[in-house]
Amino acid sequence: MTLADGPVFRVLIVENNEQDCVAVRKALQRGQSRWEIEECVRGEDALEQIRKKPFHYHVALIDHRLPGMSGLVLCKRLLAEGIPVPLAIITGDGSEELAVEALKAGVADYIIKDPGQGYLQQLPVVLLDVVRKHQDIAARRKMEIERDKMIRELKETLAKVKTLSGVLPICARCKKIRDENGEWTQIEVYIRDRSDVRFSHGICPDCARELYPEMYDNEENLPG
Repeated sequence: MTLADGPVFRVLIVENNEQDCVAVRKALQRGQSRWEIEECVRGEDALEQIRKKPFHYHVALIDHRLPGMSGLVLCKRLLAEGIPVPLAIITGDGSEELAVEALKAGVADYIIKDPGQGYLQQLPVVLLDVVRKHQDIAARRKMEIERDKMIRELKETLAKVKTLSGVLPICARCKKIRDENGEWTQIEVYIRDRSDVRFSHGICPDCARELYPEMYDNEENLPG
């Protein structure tokens, strides 16, 4: 499969430094995956853009040092609103405290702009890994939701089903059944109250002959 045949990943770059933005764009275009790139300069604009298209982007690459709203604040706002876009923070002057805070908040990755710009070579791989992990998590969550729904529906179905099992004390003559309270109940009433079975009464041929012998005697006396 060639690069042109592969999937296209949509990324929003939130960066106010034009040189850094150009460098990131070129790094992604040189990578092994196809990227459809959109850009924002301010965190406030990125917030509104992502809100309008919450399922559009596969990943957002957000610089921490933005004018106005910082990258970390933008990420926290997006995460608090439950917008399903994986986020990666990129910064040139970050700290360990910032990295820990970002990852604890739910940011998928934290990237340092090293002076030698070695991060640009790894950036396409890092962002693709962020996308893949997010897709795997989303797929597992979907499976868990479907599984929980199936289990819930099964429990509801089983709750509606009444089954009879064990040994039933039954009268050998009238066929009444002794219930758990020691009372004798007609068999059809007992079964009806403990299952979804409903009875339609009729008379079998043997009983009909016993109850109405004259009808059958007349049939037997008819000429063949």
